[in-house]
Amino acid sequence: MKRIIILVLSIFLTNAPLFAQTTKKSVKQFFSTADSVILVSHLLTEQAYLDSNNQMHFSKLVVNNNPNYAVIKEVIYLSKLKVDTLYALLTQANNDLIIEELACFSPHHGILLFKDGICYYYDICFHCRNYIASKEIALANELNNIGWNKLQSFFKQQGLKYGF
Repeated sequence: MKRIIILVLSIFLTNAPLFAQTTKKSVKQFFSTADSVILVSHLLTEQAYLDSNNQMHFSKLVVNNNPNYAVIKEVIYLSKLKVDTLYALLTQANNDLIIEELACFSPHHGILLFKDGICYYYDICFHCRNYIASKEIALANELNNIGWNKLQSFFKQQGLKYGF
């Protein structure tokens, strides 16, 4: 029994990098085949509010597979070349030993990918250097300080001003 467990673990551990690469490849395919990709700035999401019945809700960037235009302030459509640049920024190599994260998560920026009538997203907080994403396009947050600065600069270079 012990040998079987060791065998299964060794197979899994030696193939783990392959699983991660497959995920990146599938996300790259998603970016390259998206109908459109836009950058947005938006009002604070992930913050609780009470409705008229005293029920707690959260503002979201995407609701029912559609952008929540009630919170979006600015929209920039990206060309194919810019989409490729954006993907490269999100997946750039990080040779640092430490990945830094803070804990505020007050996102004001996002990436919306549209494919076959569905909106997928990254909701980004440049202050704590973290993001949440649709499960179909989720990537591990492995950006270092330089990577986060480059990504933020890319957003600014495209003309977004709100939330920085």
